[in-house]
Amino acid sequence: MLVKASVGTMSGKAGLMRLLKSANEALKSGDAKGARELSREATEADASVYEAWVMDGKCAHACGDVEEAIASYEKALGIKPEHAAAYQGLNEVYEANGNVEKRLEVLRHLVKSHKESKFEKYIEFLRQGCECAWQNKRWNDVTTLCGEYGALKATEGVDENSRIEALRRACHAALELRDARAVEAGEAA
Repeated sequence: MLVKASVGTMSGKAGLMRLLKSANEALKSGDAKGARELSREATEADASVYEAWVMDGKCAHACGDVEEAIASYEKALGIKPEHAAAYQGLNEVYEANGNVEKRLEVLRHLVKSHKESKFEKYIEFLRQGCECAWQNKRWNDVTTLCGEYGALKATEGVDENSRIEALRRACHAALELRDARAVEAGEAA
């Protein structure tokens, strides 16, 4: 059921935020189509609002429109290029549609942006990047991401067994890279 919240009846930024809240509530209740209508209304009301484009990306993705979801998240990044919510949305879209290259690019950005500020998020995105790279045999990314994860000290949020597995994967990837380079050079691996 669509919760109608027209920007025309509300004033300025507060009205726009209520519209986005209504879109979020509709999305949470399972009304992706209704949420998308509300998010589109928000972007039409003020195309300079980062949160409106992020919500539109979420709603488009929930409706199965991958290309529009990506376009909305990219518009959000055009407004606030270092803000994480749009990158997190892109991570979800690229994971769902299997775009490994783009997903790893987004995950590398999320790891870098959270490294100094939000340790739990940093660990989570680092773990996701390591796993994605490993599953897709992206050995350069495995050595970088799993190596970074494995180099962490056993602190809160970093399980020792996970850290050791990340190091094992980084070493395996380094060997795979070495062997591939040897084959390219015509040397025995």
